[in-house]
Amino acid sequence: MNHDRPPDGRLSFAVFLLACCSYVQCTVDWESISTPPRFIHDNNPKVLYFTVEKTIIDDKTAIPDNLREVTLHCLAEGNPKPTYKWRKNSKPFQVSAYSDKVVQKPGEGTLVFSKLDIEDAGSYACEATNDNGTAVARPIQLEQTWIRHFPDDEPEIVKVELGDPYARNCSPPASTPTARVYWILMGKEPGQFETINSSHISSNEQGTIFFHFVKESDFKPDRFYTCTAENTELKDYKFGSKFRLDISNNKRRSLTNVPPSEQYVNQSSPIALRGNTHKLHCFFSGYPAPRPKWFHNGVEIGESNDDGFRFENYGKTLVFNVTQDKAGKYDCRFPLHSDIDRIFNVQVEAAPYWPDGPPPNTNTSEGETVTFDCTTSGKPTPKVTFYKNGVELTKNKAQGERFLIDGNKLTIYDVKKGIHGKGDNAVYQCKAENKHDYLWANFYLNLLAFSPQLLTDAGEVEAAIGQSVTLECKFFASPNAKITWSSPNLKQIQHEIVPANPYGVGKLVIKSVTDEAEGEYECHGSNTYGNARGSAKLLIRKATYLEPFARTQEVRVAGEDIRLPCQADADSRLEVTYDWLIDNKTLPELHINSGHYRVDPETHELIVHNPSQYDSAEYKCVANTKLDKAEKRIRISIKDVPVPVHAAYVKKCDPTARYAEIHFEHMEPADSVVPVMEFWVQYQMDADLGVEWRTHPVPTQAHPNDNSEGDNRVVSGTATVSLQPYGKYQFRVLARNAVGDSSPTKVRDGCDTPAKLPDRNPSAVSAEGASPDNLVVSWKPMSREEWNGPNFRYKIKYRPLDPPNAQWEEADVPDPFADRYTINLEDDKDSRPFQPYEIQVQAVNDEGTSAVNPETIQGRTGEGVPSAIVEGFRVVSKKGTSATFAWNAIDPVTANGNFTGYKITYWYEENEDEDYDEDDEDVEESRKKRTVIRARRSAGSGEEGPRKKTIHFGPKVTQGTVTDLKPDTVNYATIAVTNGKHEGAQSDPISFRTDEGVPSPVRKLEAYPLNGRSDNEKGVVALRWKIPRQKNGKIAKYVVEICRTQDGKVISKNCPKQAVDSSKKEIRLTGLEPESEYRFVVRAETGVGEGDPNSADAKTLPQHVAADGVVPETPFVRAERVGEDHFNVSFQPGAFDERDRRPVGNSYKIQIREDGSEDWKTHDPENKDSLQTKVDGLQPGTKYEVRSVAAYSDPATGVESDGYSQSIFVTTQGSAPFSSRLWFLLLLLLIILLILIICCIICVAMRHRGQYPVSEKERQQGREPILPKQSFGEYKDDDEKRSLTGSETKSETDSMAEYGDDPGRFNEDGSFIGQYVPQRTLIPPVEPARGSTSTFV
Repeated sequence: MNHDRPPDGRLSFAVFLLACCSYVQCTVDWESISTPPRFIHDNNPKVLYFTVEKTIIDDKTAIPDNLREVTLHCLAEGNPKPTYKWRKNSKPFQVSAYSDKVVQKPGEGTLVFSKLDIEDAGSYACEATNDNGTAVARPIQLEQTWIRHFPDDEPEIVKVELGDPYARNCSPPASTPTARVYWILMGKEPGQFETINSSHISSNEQGTIFFHFVKESDFKPDRFYTCTAENTELKDYKFGSKFRLDISNNKRRSLTNVPPSEQYVNQSSPIALRGNTHKLHCFFSGYPAPRPKWFHNGVEIGESNDDGFRFENYGKTLVFNVTQDKAGKYDCRFPLHSDIDRIFNVQVEAAPYWPDGPPPNTNTSEGETVTFDCTTSGKPTPKVTFYKNGVELTKNKAQGERFLIDGNKLTIYDVKKGIHGKGDNAVYQCKAENKHDYLWANFYLNLLAFSPQLLTDAGEVEAAIGQSVTLECKFFASPNAKITWSSPNLKQIQHEIVPANPYGVGKLVIKSVTDEAEGEYECHGSNTYGNARGSAKLLIRKATYLEPFARTQEVRVAGEDIRLPCQADADSRLEVTYDWLIDNKTLPELHINSGHYRVDPETHELIVHNPSQYDSAEYKCVANTKLDKAEKRIRISIKDVPVPVHAAYVKKCDPTARYAEIHFEHMEPADSVVPVMEFWVQYQMDADLGVEWRTHPVPTQAHPNDNSEGDNRVVSGTATVSLQPYGKYQFRVLARNAVGDSSPTKVRDGCDTPAKLPDRNPSAVSAEGASPDNLVVSWKPMSREEWNGPNFRYKIKYRPLDPPNAQWEEADVPDPFADRYTINLEDDKDSRPFQPYEIQVQAVNDEGTSAVNPETIQGRTGEGVPSAIVEGFRVVSKKGTSATFAWNAIDPVTANGNFTGYKITYWYEENEDEDYDEDDEDVEESRKKRTVIRARRSAGSGEEGPRKKTIHFGPKVTQGTVTDLKPDTVNYATIAVTNGKHEGAQSDPISFRTDEGVPSPVRKLEAYPLNGRSDNEKGVVALRWKIPRQKNGKIAKYVVEICRTQDGKVISKNCPKQAVDSSKKEIRLTGLEPESEYRFVVRAETGVGEGDPNSADAKTLPQHVAADGVVPETPFVRAERVGEDHFNVSFQPGAFDERDRRPVGNSYKIQIREDGSEDWKTHDPENKDSLQTKVDGLQPGTKYEVRSVAAYSDPATGVESDGYSQSIFVTTQGSAPFSSRLWFLLLLLLIILLILIICCIICVAMRHRGQYPVSEKERQQGREPILPKQSFGEYKDDDEKRSLTGSETKSETDSMAEYGDDPGRFNEDGSFIGQYVPQRTLIPPVEPARGSTSTFV
């Protein structure tokens, strides 16, 4: 090593700096260090495009437009500051010579072009130079971008058959860069564009559009399929190769099954370039369009994969970004068409790339040996070339040169410093190149003499027990520092010291740390010129731990939720996060959003909802901290139905023997939890008619038809299916295991069988008429499998049974699915109701009639309306609610059908007074009911109302009893003949009255305890009730039964009874035991006997209540039956309170007053034992305030006290007298006011009219006024003038005089006079002449 003194002052300063830094850590003064240039600008693109557009002024002049700026970046740092120069196409480029179009940024080498022309295209390279070397940037290609036009051709009309495939290429116009090609739908008008998005249309990157099958909607009357070429740099589009499809259906009327055929598939061994996007196409024609499944190295690629695969053209194109792991075998498999599967062996090649980065810049001192490693990866293997200051280094060295090129390495021995490229300190370049591209790198060798200076140390480092820890220190030194480590812990732990790399980084690696490794560590950097040191502190944390699953493998059943726990034991100072992986892939976002996967936020448990076989996988939970992670895993297999059969096709179709052989192949994992046991073939005889799928009864067993292929179990089998004539068979296959059936796989191709005669006739034939002139024949339709030929139909033959051997008639039923047919017999004069017929139904197709003789069955025409009217209908006996009727039998023939018997209709006369209670609060409803009854009677309606009932008796019966009649009611009954369909005319009604019955229970029974009026009355209870809802006769009396009770049970053996007159519905009971519980039972009684009871319980009051003067309990009051001058009031005492023991009253009064009045008027009830009274003498239409008074007079002291109820308001019906008078006065005033307003309007109108010379006009008409001249103040000229000038006159217009006897003499002038009506009555002072008539207007 050469230790000569540095040649310049900067290096002497550096030595001084090193001496200072030997003892203290200091920051490197980079400004004082001489360095070669190093590029620091952003990378330029390999190619920059520019556009030359010209504005045409005239035929000879074209002026280039100003374009957007184009910038070529070039900026470097170094000491001394670099200078820049450019080369164009490897020749010097003088920027100053093109100052009108390009400028160089000050202090940089960056070029900014503002105007570009075609001549400016080329390869530009920037060089940055100082005393220590020259850096050369990778050249930038500057190219003009442009695109030509398509040929100007007319759109082509392409004829194609429905269902056929069609493909069309597109040759795009020349373009730089190459245009992107795709297809759109373009309209005739500018701007009418539409993308093509259909599963049966695909395209490739070469510009070919593929119709896998043509359907009717592909005809676009107002659009053209148009090829589009896009220059992505110009953002310019060119359109051409337009065409429209003219679709015909000569070969097929509609889209039916079309076998698949290859349209476009990539080459079998394509080369994919690393870093690019690669596409694999698998286009096959056919209907339906075959859609493949893709596999990479045997693993299916799903829609939601995480491996960077995606799909285009509805799954027919596989797209991926090329990385090395994308190489391998790709399968394009068609589940329904295994014979068209395709395989691609993708080879990945790569342009050169750095596996570990380019060679680093190196600082060292003179005399050292330096090696630069320019190892690159790529396929083919890149060739490496080295340069110094931009000049290639060859293996043929000049004398004195001390370097060696060995493959990818450049080694320089005994390095020497110099300037201007004369020393080894310089900028070196290496170029790694293969057929795809090349890499270019600048790296310098700088010769310095520096003592080590610490740039960074590890500081404080955390590590978990069991981890490997690396502590780093970085020193700046020249030559590079030797780094060592020291710590008291190093003796007791395993460790490794890694020497400093070219960047001055040294490492201490501690493997599998324990608690003993915690502590402080020092790093020491030293070289010839000195040393420095740094420190690190290592903190040890508890390792994260996850309890493993109880079992590493489990079998679960599909549909049952899976729950997998995950809770880590970690250092409390570390935050833990959790991740779940399935087969080492994160949970799909789609399944998380759908709820299929859910992670509990508290327990971190993974829940798989409704799992299926596709959830069979390895599940792994990972607990992460910033230092370490722990994981546990379990493999779960799901017992589920099988995956669908991989492929199936018709191996053999024998129409003559009528059978088909179906071959199928099935694949499943060899370790499947529930392997397939058997396969079932299903067939559909006629898809056009939507015939249901049927299952062939004999399955095909999986074993021994299975074998192993790698990790899969493959089953290949054949099933033979028997067929029926005239079949258009389609097939499908499903696999079955112990869990269930797979979804079916459709079999490729079908099998058609020839037609033949039907093998049988319809079954379950029957006939029954719906009316007398028709016959409805029904049968069980024959299934599609039994048609045996086209145009299948039914033939019906029929004839009457009488006369014998009548001629057969026929009717055709063209609908093969029909199950009935109606034969009309209206034109048959001999047909009659319920006539027997013989019927046959035969099966017919185009091959002929079934060879089997049809069964003959009997049926009858429909039934008519019975013509007989029953005679002798009468009541023979009645008792209670029952009555027995008798009648005369009829001739069954007159039933005109199947004689089923007699129908008696009965009802009772609705009594308008029935159930009506004048005291009932529902009296309004009772009134409405009576109104309806009256209306029915007045209308004389014979319609069967809701009270009519019917009973049916058999055809052989002439007597019957009805048991549900209403007591004490006039009843009516009629009888009619019935057959199976109709009812004959009713007989004349008969009437009878039923016997009286017992009434129903009384309603709304209430019991109110009261205070006695004297000590002799003891306990007092007031009872009241409503009449029974059904009296069933005349109420004779009410019977009240008084029973003692205890705890709700009757304890009296003999309960005394008390009769109440039928006109009363209440009673005041006295002499009861005080403070005792009673049950009061009330029955209504008619002449027949007592009705059902109703009961109410009450407890009598104490004989002695609270002291004198205590106000009784608050009573209640209710108003009923409000009239114009009266209303009824019901009193209800208040409830007795055992604690207060206040009285409830032993009598009551009613107080009323008109609303707004202050004075109350008291009404004492006429019957002091009744709780109801009538208040009369009131004014109609008047609002009254009403309250009840509970009066209590102490029997011992005579002290009286009153308790008042809350007030209620009652308005009597009708109109108040004062109100009527007031309305009359108001109406009169309104009429007077209206008259005054009309008069005012007339006066105002007259004052605003002009004057009219009436007399002059009359003279012009030849009429002399009959009245004297002075009577009306004749208008003179002066008067008219004064009138026109606004002067006052005696009269503006008076009247027309007599006009003679002829009224027809009125003309326009005469009628016009009517507009000037006087404002006062005109009375002539002299009587008019005899025989004349005066007209006043």
